[in-house]
Amino acid sequence: DSSPTARYLLNLISRKTHTMARAQRCAPTTAVIGAGLALLLLNNELLSHAAGRGGAEAREPLLFDDTPRVEAGAMPAAATEAASNPPPSPPPPPPSPPPPPPLPSPPPPPPPPPPSPSPPLPPPSPSPQLVFPATTPAGAANSTACGPGRSPYHVLLTASSGHYQRWQTRVFFHHYTAIKAAHPCSDLGGFTRLLTLPDRLTLAEEDRGLSAVMTTIVARELTKETEDLGFVVLNRPTSIRAVLASGQLAARLAPDERHVFIVETDHVLLKPLPNLLA
Repeated sequence: DSSPTARYLLNLISRKTHTMARAQRCAPTTAVIGAGLALLLLNNELLSHAAGRGGAEAREPLLFDDTPRVEAGAMPAAATEAASNPPPSPPPPPPSPPPPPPLPSPPPPPPPPPPSPSPPLPPPSPSPQLVFPATTPAGAANSTACGPGRSPYHVLLTASSGHYQRWQTRVFFHHYTAIKAAHPCSDLGGFTRLLTLPDRLTLAEEDRGLSAVMTTIVARELTKETEDLGFVVLNRPTSIRAVLASGQLAARLAPDERHVFIVETDHVLLKPLPNLLA
């Protein structure tokens, strides 16, 4: 190498070698010390020369540097080998399995069978009509034919206006006439309906033909929520007091009917009741 650094090092080594040679001709201890001083001076000279030069050459190793040098722009051997021998690429992923075939659609349900024609309904049978025989007129009870010991009483049915009360009146009168026909000599005597009507109704509008088959007395119905004090049943004692004071009920009693049996529309007679007051 003909660089200035190389020539300087050769000259320096030559001079230090002569110094070490002269030291070897001295005593052994002096020779060791002289050799050590020569090495120390060599190292200091090298460091001083490198510090004085500066630049990139100051960073070059002078002694005992075995690090391999790499030129600027050159790739290390390992990198070159890695570049020339790239790692094997990973194997491609296995192909995905094909999608399963679509399930077959279920067959459509069979159409429902046509509905069978329903048989025609039979014509409605006529509703049974209650038969109301004419009520026994006042005084018509034949006590003589039935023998002694009979004490008939008069039946007084109190009723109010309205469809419900009118239907209950029909039911009660049906059982009354049936029992009286089956037991003509019982204490069951004549019958009178005491009907209360409001001022806005007449007997023809409310009666629906009931007065033609049963004796009926009409009394004035109390005004709701005012005269009846919110208690509609108050019409019952009020109407009884009115017909007793007017004498209309007494005119309908038979001579042998000394008692009155007061009933309501929701009562039903199943057998003749004996007169226990006689």
